[in-house]
Amino acid sequence: MHNFLQRLKQNHDAYGYRGILFAMKSRVLQPFSEVKVQPPCCSTPVLLRTRSSDVATYHQIFIKTGYDVDLAVTPQTIIDAGANVGFTSVYFAQKYPQANILAIEPESSNFKLMRKNTRPYPTIVPVKAALWNTNAEIVIADPGVGTWGFRTHAQIETHHGAYAGKAPGVTVDRLITDYNLEFIDILKIDIEGAEKEVFENVTKWIHKIGVIMIELHERIKPGCTHTVMRATAGFDYKYENGETLFLARKNYIAGKSLSTDWRAQIPSL
Repeated sequence: MHNFLQRLKQNHDAYGYRGILFAMKSRVLQPFSEVKVQPPCCSTPVLLRTRSSDVATYHQIFIKTGYDVDLAVTPQTIIDAGANVGFTSVYFAQKYPQANILAIEPESSNFKLMRKNTRPYPTIVPVKAALWNTNAEIVIADPGVGTWGFRTHAQIETHHGAYAGKAPGVTVDRLITDYNLEFIDILKIDIEGAEKEVFENVTKWIHKIGVIMIELHERIKPGCTHTVMRATAGFDYKYENGETLFLARKNYIAGKSLSTDWRAQIPSL
């Protein structure tokens, strides 16, 4: 009952009162039926799939505005790693219309919908790949937690979940080279534990990042928190909003933002 009530609230937040009707009909609607929803901050609607984790993702990004922080620098370049169906990229495109955005997503069904959602935004470039520590093919596993929970691995093993395809792995420094990026103002990462691999060796690119917005998945891959914190020791401030950790260089945070949002300096490790 609790889960159903939570789903009712999320559907109401996403669709308005018709969302309650969607939830009530969820047992008879086709799984993953696409519906149009108008986010409060956007000039165009987005598509999401009924009976999927898209509704909870929509709620987190557009209703709770989980990536809304004040910065002292106007971002010009953003990487959205783990872009899923493109909601965060769309949010960034609305908030920072001058920024060029690379939206990186490895899983085919998510990527297909992400292309539809980002099509109205010429500043968003969809990239079908997985952020990784090498530029080699990786495998995708579906652990059965929803369309936001696909995980990447060097090779599939039984405990990873069901095999869900393959995708190119790509490193941050490869993206910098391939897309001629001088600096990345925002690096958003939500990659279900693969942050451990990505941050194991950052010497080629960490100095070219202004702000990192990352969800850590210690429960999935023990050791990823320590790996990320050690790799980002050169950042000056941190701020936590729900499950997302924000790490920033000093020149990106100033004045009112420093006193209200960015509450703690990063501890030395």
